[in-house]
Amino acid sequence: MRPSSGFLLVDKPIGVTSFDVVAALRHVLGTRKVGHSGTLDPQATGLLLIGFGPATRLLSAFHSDKTYEATIRLGMSTDTDDAAGTFVAGQTNAARQKVRLLAGQPRLVSRAIAEHLTGDIDQVPSAYSAVRVGGKHAYDLARKGVDVRIAPRRIHVAAFDVVPGSVRLMDGVQARTSLVASANPANADLCADDDVFCDMTASITCSEGTYVRSLARDLGRILGVGGYVTALRRVRVGSLGLSSAVAATVQERRFTGRDGQEHVRLRPIFDAQDVLDHLLPAATLVWQSLPCVRISRTQAHLLETGLGIRLGADNESNAQALSVLENDRHASGAGQPASHRTGGQKDRNASLCLGPFDRCVVAVCSGTLVGVAEDHGSHGLHPRTILDQSFVARSAATRDRVHDEHTQEHA
Repeated sequence: MRPSSGFLLVDKPIGVTSFDVVAALRHVLGTRKVGHSGTLDPQATGLLLIGFGPATRLLSAFHSDKTYEATIRLGMSTDTDDAAGTFVAGQTNAARQKVRLLAGQPRLVSRAIAEHLTGDIDQVPSAYSAVRVGGKHAYDLARKGVDVRIAPRRIHVAAFDVVPGSVRLMDGVQARTSLVASANPANADLCADDDVFCDMTASITCSEGTYVRSLARDLGRILGVGGYVTALRRVRVGSLGLSSAVAATVQERRFTGRDGQEHVRLRPIFDAQDVLDHLLPAATLVWQSLPCVRISRTQAHLLETGLGIRLGADNESNAQALSVLENDRHASGAGQPASHRTGGQKDRNASLCLGPFDRCVVAVCSGTLVGVAEDHGSHGLHPRTILDQSFVARSAATRDRVHDEHTQEHA
């Protein structure tokens, strides 16, 4: 029987959008209520956390740090900061010399990263990004030739490490071969034989709202040689990895556009049984990912009827969970809801503050999972969603033990 609510981890293939994945899964899951927790560019691959049914309301609780594997090419810049864009300028002799130096001494790259691109930094997303400017996506405006200006936003880069042994120097002839096979083969004609490029692989862990291709652009700018991302893969969202993700195949769809020309569009194809085998019940995922509090039957009734409760630290589990919430609140810079601190939900990426629904807990009554509640400060909890009890697979004793271990790990 297909559940009406839950989560799914998807390994997004290259060439399709995150919305394409959502559209394909709407058909497979039989519901239009499908969403994801963070967009991946069409040229990027990797982990998408999908929610469907009432569980989509919980996606905001999983807006956490993400880890990427990126291939960065130093030596040129593109207008989109990735391989789909066009080179913005040719390579100078000074840049060629600098690229050779960087390839021979990669510690210079690591030093620039440590000094300028880790910790709390202000980042300007690419003009070809999904950021909204005046109510429209920046990439739509940029494609129409509009001069897009995006304000800097504060992000946090927890780790930006160049993989040892991954640095490789290429001359123009070698690079041209890879450019022909890239997302924008026209760049091969803009590459001279005496041009040089330095490719490297990096592992990057960063906050929600970070554009990795903008990090590559800024690294190239800091080093004075230009830079862009040639490959990007998201390998982790918080504690969730790719090991339980369902894969999709890619199919070409040809159609005639309004311009009268034939176009080719890629779309993801999912095996229905494979999707069902990989579904994660909402209760299971929140149980594994969020701290637990224990409430009375009266409090459970209040949450189930949509009312808030005040939680006391009257047992060790609740004290530990409240400690986690308090630490999150201090890390976000204030004690009031993030929507007040940042100017509202629309500005939630403009600072390091956690979103208004990021501080969530699992509420349990007499060994039975009740639902997910939001922390509203001063130990006040308000219901976020009530979960379908039929998806709770563990026994009460096992649930208690698992949650005790989980809250101790987060304390």
